[in-house]
Formats: sequence, structure tokens, C-alpha cells
Amino acid sequence: MSLRELFTDDAVCALGGSVGSPVGPDAIVEAISSILVPLDATQHLVGNSVVRLHGDDAGHTAYVQAQQVRRGTPGGDLYIVAGRYDDRLRRTADGWRFSYRGLTRMWTDGNRAVRYP
Repeated sequence: MSLRELFTDDAVCALGGSVGSPVGPDAIVEAISSILVPLDATQHLVGNSVVRLHGDDAGHTAYVQAQQVRRGTPGGDLYIVAGRYDDRLRRTADGWRFSYRGLTRMWTDGNRAVRYP
């Protein structure tokens, strides 16, 4: 399954920062790509998921820690962002899809220039 296929046609991805809150799968993929493509490596650890099911809709929360690496960045190669995802999902004919993903940043560490050159 591709990244684009994870989202409903009207999905909103509220990431904040320079990418804002893109709407629709194409805009969401473009925004996420603008973050990840310039990096040399990244790892997202997601845990403590809680799902609340309400018929064909669901809520989901989870903690996330994203390690981002860009080699050769003055000041250090690593930047870490930690926070919480707050999601809404919808059951579709093709399975469950995100209709909303929100990121609340809780803390960061490392060289911000890795992510924001």
C-alpha cells in the first residue's frame, strides 16, 4: 500500500511548522515528502496506541519519536522530534483510512538545522 492510499480523499494532516495542514492525499504526500526526501535517514517509533472504535469511525492516539539524520549539517547530524499523534479514521470499501492526522510536538533535541536548514 502506498502512502497516498492511507488517506481518505478529504483527509487533513495537521503537522504544523512549515508544512502546515495539507488537505487531500496528494497534498499530504507532497508535504511529508518535503520533510523526508532531504534527509539521509529517518526512523519513526510509534507506541502506546489507543484506538476508540465507533462503528465506521475510529479515534487513535499514539506517542511518536522521530529521529532525523542529515549528514554533514553544521552543528550536528541528528534532530529528534517527539510528540503525540491524534488521528481519526474512517472505514471505507478499501479498508480503514486516515481522515485526520494531527501531530502535537512535546519536545525536541539535537540540531534543528537538520530539519529546518
